[in-house]
Amino acid sequence: MTDELTHTFHCDEDGAVVDAGSTRIAADAPPYVMVIFGATGDLAHRKLLPALYSLAEQNMLPSNMVIVGYGRSAKDEGEFRDGLANGVKEFGRLKWDQTTWDNLEQRIFYQQGSYDEDGDYKKLLTRLDDLDKQFDVGGGRMFYIATPPAE
Repeated sequence: MTDELTHTFHCDEDGAVVDAGSTRIAADAPPYVMVIFGATGDLAHRKLLPALYSLAEQNMLPSNMVIVGYGRSAKDEGEFRDGLANGVKEFGRLKWDQTTWDNLEQRIFYQQGSYDEDGDYKKLLTRLDDLDKQFDVGGGRMFYIATPPAE
């Protein structure tokens, strides 16, 4: 955590703002798989993944949250993760912490596919089901769409 981030705030059940300090306020958040459509694009590279890294650095993500990037580019997971790490280093607002990245990186996956092929979505569903079991996510899903308007 950087010197600029000394406190985290959230609202309690009554809507009152609470200073949570450096405690893990997302500890009770249910796990989920976040699927990012258009994950190899500029929005994910410059904004989304640096923001997720910042949340991870502040211990504000569920520990068994999984991120699946979906895109048309033919990449393996190593290439995908390396590209994300470079984006976090270049565009992130927090100082790079290798341990934070190592913990997050092991929960980041890539699925190549087309946006207009039913078979590719079936492969994605199979992959999500496998990751559910591997990380004990329980079927929770969140979809983020960062594709060009023509898609």
